[in-house]
Amino acid sequence: MFRRPQKETSVQVFTQKVVSQNPLERAVSEACSVDGRYYRILLNAVIPKERGLERFELLLLHETGVYAFARRSLLKKQRNVTEVLQKFLDPDASEFLAFDFLVSKTSSTISPKEILELGGELEQMLQMGKSVYTAEKLETWAEKIK
Repeated sequence: MFRRPQKETSVQVFTQKVVSQNPLERAVSEACSVDGRYYRILLNAVIPKERGLERFELLLLHETGVYAFARRSLLKKQRNVTEVLQKFLDPDASEFLAFDFLVSKTSSTISPKEILELGGELEQMLQMGKSVYTAEKLETWAEKIK
């Protein structure tokens, strides 16, 4: 049986703006560079859950929380992404900050308008959020996801 090789999760560490071919990564990086705090960007991340895997277009591990960007249809049942992430990354935490961004699955590419909206919304959230996670914690989580 022929198996297609899996995409490798790309992990990038940045404290300043990134030039990327991926428009979502570029928008997230730009929002983070405005904020100026420590963060990690993980592309094509896969997290194990009770039944199967949770796939993310992009995970942002940031001092203010975990930001998950996943493609799915508007009709698909909303999953509790925060719970999945907490069970995998920090199961003993009494509080876990995660935010789920829906990236529509209507086409193979994300529209420039959608990228602009996501980037703007993320930038506002980052600027309003207080730092709750250390760089060391974010590094530990990034290694766990690799």
